[in-house]
Amino acid sequence: MDFRASALDIEELVTAFAVAEGTELEQMKDLWRIRNFSFIWEARPKDVTAAFYAQALFSCALSHMVAEEVSICWNLGGLYVLYILYETQDKEDSYKIYLSLEELESLVNLVRKIKLKGNLVAFKVVKRMFAEQMFLFGSVSANQKRIASCMAKVAHQAALSVQQARSRLLSHVPVREHLEGQLVKDLKLDELTQLRNEYAVTKRQALCLSGNSSESRGDTFDDDSNVVSEVVKEAQSLDHHKSQMLRSALESRKKRSLSTNPKKPASVKQIQVSKGGKRTIDDFERELVEQVGDATSEHERELEEELNRALDLD
Repeated sequence: MDFRASALDIEELVTAFAVAEGTELEQMKDLWRIRNFSFIWEARPKDVTAAFYAQALFSCALSHMVAEEVSICWNLGGLYVLYILYETQDKEDSYKIYLSLEELESLVNLVRKIKLKGNLVAFKVVKRMFAEQMFLFGSVSANQKRIASCMAKVAHQAALSVQQARSRLLSHVPVREHLEGQLVKDLKLDELTQLRNEYAVTKRQALCLSGNSSESRGDTFDDDSNVVSEVVKEAQSLDHHKSQMLRSALESRKKRSLSTNPKKPASVKQIQVSKGGKRTIDDFERELVEQVGDATSEHERELEEELNRALDLD
């Protein structure tokens, strides 16, 4: 439900009070009368209950009363608006102001500032609000901005936890295991097919010995075995399909990198020649081992980059 229009009206009223550097309740009452602000109660949408609308207005005023890094006039403006909103609501259906523990702490800090400033009127307003039991205390804030901020923090924390878990996974598990389809092998589904076939044969033999064998039951065994085989084949094809997709993505990446990065000339370390000027078998073997090792490490790095991009949360 959208209460931005009412929230904007309250903000404009508090802004006018703060710009005038007001500190007294009478100044807020004058601004209230000039703007005919009591009609804000008539702006309640038809599909919104009176209780919900009242708490929405109280929450808007509370947000200005407990706001930080603003002038004391701004906080007093929010306090006076909250007080007048409560007093101008319908007496037959009056609702208390919901105040969370966090907002109560901010109100206590505001009272301390009021005492330091020597503002007796504001102090009497707060004292009257507590004496008349205008507040309904709770542990959860109903302020929309605070709720949105908390939800953003929770979402950020969840994303950070997933990112850390992914980093730990990649640091302890070889990258190839993320690309190779091993679902059938890990779950030993191939053994399940063999076990199901052996079970079907054994059961058929037992029924034959008991004299209860029939073609329909044999067909049932065959159908069950076929279902198990189809499930295993489907899992194998799924693993193979996923592996092929990642491999094709890796190959396309390698082709792009080769087209953009020309091959560098071989270094002295890569070409080792014997003292006589001719390559020996040992030289060829040593060169081959170095090339394969470099290619393998480069392949591992590319696989890890591809996996990071595939799992990137951003």
